[in-house]
Parts: sequence; structure tokens; C-alpha cells
Amino acid sequence: MLRALAYDHGGPTSLILSKLDRALTMFPEPPTATLVLGRIEEADGAYTFHWSNAGHPPPLLVGADGTTSYLAPAHHGIPVGIDPAGGPAKVSPKAAVG
Repeated sequence: MLRALAYDHGGPTSLILSKLDRALTMFPEPPTATLVLGRIEEADGAYTFHWSNAGHPPPLLVGADGTTSYLAPAHHGIPVGIDPAGGPAKVSPKAAVG
């Protein structure tokens, strides 16, 4: 379902997660899941990683030199399928890739 929403509607990752959360309300007992949805975009030779979080640990960024750091948003959101009104993080944090 997530793949179909991302392909068909596109848009910011936070919007796609919100649409998934609302779509899960069609089930009498909605499934729940934690997830991170990310997309890498290229513009003028530079790459940017756009992502949103639904109750999952943040992505781990591994630098070219092997150093690691978590990409931590101010708000992690809650898992999808629990409360579409409160749902996933509404911001789409970005990180430069390269």
C-alpha cells in the first residue's frame, strides 16, 4: 500500500505517510507499523535525502570516513495505524548526501 501511495501521489514523505495512516482506517483492526520513508533526490549534481519517521528509530548516516550519526528529527511521530490524527512526523528533515 505504501509503495502504491508513493508512486501514485508522490509529494513530501510526510504527506505520503499521512495518507497511508488515513488509508489504514478502512480496516476494522488497522495494522500498525513503525517505519522511516526516505527518498534521495538529485538537483544540479547535489543529492538530498528527504525522510519522515513514524515511530521508528531515525536513519543512521554513515560518512565516507566511516563516522556515524543518527538523523534525529525534533518529533518522531507515532506508528502508522494507531491514530491518523496524530500520525507520523509532519516535517520532512533533509540531509545532504555525498
